[in-house]
Amino acid sequence: MSDALEVLDQVGKWKAGGKGVAIATVITTWGSSPRPVGSQLGVDETGAMVGSVSGGCIEGAVVKEALDAIKDGNLREDLYYRIN
Repeated sequence: MSDALEVLDQVGKWKAGGKGVAIATVITTWGSSPRPVGSQLGVDETGAMVGSVSGGCIEGAVVKEALDAIKDGNLREDLYYRIN
């Protein structure tokens, strides 16, 4: 199963189980980014994760935004985290 299908499959299972979920997607990169455009990270309301949008260096910030989005129900668009 591809990474994207794995993320979407697990997020679908969480959602079907009644959990709040969020998906983060890499939309642009620069330099030597560890993950390509289209990479995804799924997060459920407990903080469980599937997939990756970095090499681990910004996952914590992305998970925090995902949990906030699940809690308040507001879409987050165009959030940029610079990886140096």
